[in-house]
Amino acid sequence: MKRGESNMMDTESTVPSTDDTLLKKMYPNDLKLRQVQMVFRHGDRTPIVKWNPYEPTQETISKEEAKPDLKKILDWVCEDDYGKEQELITDISKESLNTRTCEAGDLTRLGKYQHQRIGAAMRSIYVDRLGFLPRDLDPSVLSLRSTDVKRTKQSMQNQLSTLYPRTSDQPLATEESYSGMPITIRRDPKEATLQSETLYIDHSCGRVRELMKEFSQSEYNKEFVKREREPLEKELSFYLSQKDEKGRNRSMTEDRSQDATAAWSQRRSECSRHSAQTDVWEVFNRLEKVVSNTWWMPYSRSAELAKLGIGRLVGEISTAMQDKVEGRSTTKLALYSGHDSTIAPLLGAFKITDGLHWPPYASNIRFELFEREKKEEPSHLVRILFNNRLVQLPACREQWVEGQLGEGEFCPLKRFNEIADELKPKNYAEECERKLPRGSS
Repeated sequence: MKRGESNMMDTESTVPSTDDTLLKKMYPNDLKLRQVQMVFRHGDRTPIVKWNPYEPTQETISKEEAKPDLKKILDWVCEDDYGKEQELITDISKESLNTRTCEAGDLTRLGKYQHQRIGAAMRSIYVDRLGFLPRDLDPSVLSLRSTDVKRTKQSMQNQLSTLYPRTSDQPLATEESYSGMPITIRRDPKEATLQSETLYIDHSCGRVRELMKEFSQSEYNKEFVKREREPLEKELSFYLSQKDEKGRNRSMTEDRSQDATAAWSQRRSECSRHSAQTDVWEVFNRLEKVVSNTWWMPYSRSAELAKLGIGRLVGEISTAMQDKVEGRSTTKLALYSGHDSTIAPLLGAFKITDGLHWPPYASNIRFELFEREKKEEPSHLVRILFNNRLVQLPACREQWVEGQLGEGEFCPLKRFNEIADELKPKNYAEECERKLPRGSS
């Protein structure tokens, strides 16, 4: 990254490495790869909410209709992929972008490119180098899941387009399938009181809301606000003094993730004028820290919140591994297309993040399951990689198994399952109804 550049924009690191020397260390002959599960965030998108003072008047944003100052920063293009040939993107220069209309939160051309690069790298590693996955799309060894959001479904489509390019005899992509293979999307009936989707936080869970409130009122957070947020609010007072679409003053306490995203989208325009005395990148780094503390730090500090927020997904990942080992599953590769609210809580739940950084677009966590070729215990090992970097599980420290990447590379599957079981709610519905003790803050 460039000096001062924020982790929010560090998308280069999300592409799995195809370096031959590194791959030989990662996949030695005495370990047999049994399964890979990748949980990823969607790629680059357009802003979700409007941001003054350069606020388009329509929900739909286009270069043609934008105000002059906003045109300087609209460097995206959005297209539907369904029912037509998938375009392989090789040019992401501004000159390659047209004036097609983007809706709020749409996957951009850059976002598609990010996932196409990841899919191509995965094919190079798992198909061409290791021979782990078949050369042609085989639904019996793949599992595909996405949230019911356009940008996550399109991120999945674009990643698959280079992992398994469509052949002429395969059907075109639809909203819920790729080359004829279904993409599982969980939907709930209107009368449902809790969501079945586990790829993002269920805010209909009352206990989640209580725990987030408890965190906001904690001494830790009060001290953080005084030390970090309040000084930054003063520096960004020009922006926070603007009214939102409902006529309210904007605040870092309202819709914080969108404050960060929208401000970041203007990082090369008028924002710099009002931060003349400060390094703009340094301001954004601090903004990322403040926003991440509000949204993601609670999952690192509260085991109960981690359990209710993302524990069900952890349980599903663990179960998929055990099913593979015990012969109940033929799945070799499982892909889960989600959000920042998937990745960040997962990292927090496993205690492998400081909770003060925002997962970049296209961030991914790989869970790789290995079996030792030699009959030695533990026979099955789990390795976790976040954005191409080895992750050491603190809760597995006493049982770490060293690999060629260093200490703590592997966690025995049995211990990983124990960790997952501790994170998984025993009765989700009942635990969501639990109330804070009287007098707690």
